[in-house]
Amino acid sequence: MVGSLIAIVVAKQVFGGIGQNLFNPAMVARMALLISFPPEMTSFVSPQPLFAAGSPGFLEGLAITFGGASSWSQLDAVTSATLLGHLRTELGQGHTLSQVFPEGFGAARSAAGLVSGSMGETSAVLILLGGLFLVYKRIITWHIPAAMVGTLALLAALMQLYDPEHYAGPLYHLVSGATLLGAFFIATDLVTSPVSPRGQLIFGAGCGLLVYVIRTWAGYPEGVAFAVMIMNACTPLIDHWVKPRVYGRDRRGEPLDHGPPEPVAPAGGARLLRKLRARSTEMSP
Repeated sequence: MVGSLIAIVVAKQVFGGIGQNLFNPAMVARMALLISFPPEMTSFVSPQPLFAAGSPGFLEGLAITFGGASSWSQLDAVTSATLLGHLRTELGQGHTLSQVFPEGFGAARSAAGLVSGSMGETSAVLILLGGLFLVYKRIITWHIPAAMVGTLALLAALMQLYDPEHYAGPLYHLVSGATLLGAFFIATDLVTSPVSPRGQLIFGAGCGLLVYVIRTWAGYPEGVAFAVMIMNACTPLIDHWVKPRVYGRDRRGEPLDHGPPEPVAPAGGARLLRKLRARSTEMSP
């Protein structure tokens, strides 16, 4: 309820309503809640197989969702941090990646949604399929998702080559957290993203860069919301300097040069020409 109030009133209506907001309302609300209620926003129930021993039932799951942590007495036994938070904590204590993941990073578990996390960021495969469907239906374009994912993957690969014991690889960053959710469903918001394809590529690349910087060196383990908000603030500047080409003009706004115009015969001359052709046809044997 608090998040909805912030998203609707503070992030949207204050700026003039639908289509006038500068920042993504969902990200404004998430950042406000994350800063105001960090324990509640960073504690998640560890995923358990359905009907497994020790896992909450249907009614207990509803109680956890709508009643909070105190609604189930066994919640502490299955509460765990996200993969990003766990890695940040272990690296902060001086451990290396080989010690944190002795059997290697379980990318399959993250892709299948068998890890802790917020709703909508724990199943990379389903999120990717949904994003590709939006691209296929032309609801969004490929520029922002490709630029954001590509930049994040490139930076992660370069830093892993530099120090593989302290910097996770591209696959870890792509299937963990809200990377794909942000790339396909958040950053592509039509109101808060640039209008030109080149501007969208710059916007997506900036999001990917900021996500990696925040995840690696900032105080929060997840940086998608902060990255999108910062790039939302840069959208007017990007639209000012990277404008789409107007039909009939070059990218500087000057009219296209098509050469000298071809002479056009007057209407009376065209009729006279047709009569002469018809008379010559009648006179020919």
